[in-house]
Amino acid sequence: MKSKDMVCFAALSALLYARPTALPVVAGIIAAGLCDFQRSRQFDAVSWRRYFLGNGTLTWLLSPFNLAIDMLCRRNLRVYRLSDLPDTHREEVSAVIAAFRENFALVESLACQMSGKKRGMCFLRWYGRRLQGSLCIPGLDRDFKYVQTIGCSVFNQRQRTSVHYGPLRLTLRCLYNLAPDQHAEAFIDVAGKRHYWRHDPLFIFDDTLVHQSVNDSDRLRYCVFLDVLRPSPLTPLLRVLVKSIGGGILFARRVFYANWDMLR
Repeated sequence: MKSKDMVCFAALSALLYARPTALPVVAGIIAAGLCDFQRSRQFDAVSWRRYFLGNGTLTWLLSPFNLAIDMLCRRNLRVYRLSDLPDTHREEVSAVIAAFRENFALVESLACQMSGKKRGMCFLRWYGRRLQGSLCIPGLDRDFKYVQTIGCSVFNQRQRTSVHYGPLRLTLRCLYNLAPDQHAEAFIDVAGKRHYWRHDPLFIFDDTLVHQSVNDSDRLRYCVFLDVLRPSPLTPLLRVLVKSIGGGILFARRVFYANWDMLR
């Protein structure tokens, strides 16, 4: 169990011990977690342990909030195509990807920071907030209404993430591989399904589903990394929630990306 998940689990246990009257609340969180867990459609013992006692514990504790967000948004498709998003969302996603593609040489300059490192992340924006001192990509200095987080992830050779869950369902994760490997050695697994970058460089999904990114090739893997507001008739409310939460967890990037090196 990771340290942050031990803290979450210990806090829940302490609440129940100190206030037995909190039992209905704890029961509700467990019920919400069970409902949320089944979305990934993996029911083996390892998956149960990972979600409730491993690196999915935070996702479990936030499951009541995430299920409430589901009620404010359009039906969750789990894995999306760009055409599944509204025109407004598509325009912004396409504009960000185009800016990265046109300035790929700048992205490749991150390679000099990857010596001896496994995975690197360069954030330009985090939950709607512009970050100072990050990679400067022309065309991304505009205001975005739907794209909330902008970054670039770089995997060194023969590297992969752990199998894990994202914490929040306010946004969709959008990844775009800038230089797809052509030998089926770089891919992402989401809820038991595998997506190869060589088949389609763009992949959009609900990152509270269990997933793992893999680069088994002998070259660096560069992916544009975006969080995009979920389509909803209550977009202004989602934007306020993202801004509020983003301000509160700006410091938490080091926790969520503890196994990544921050690039600039």
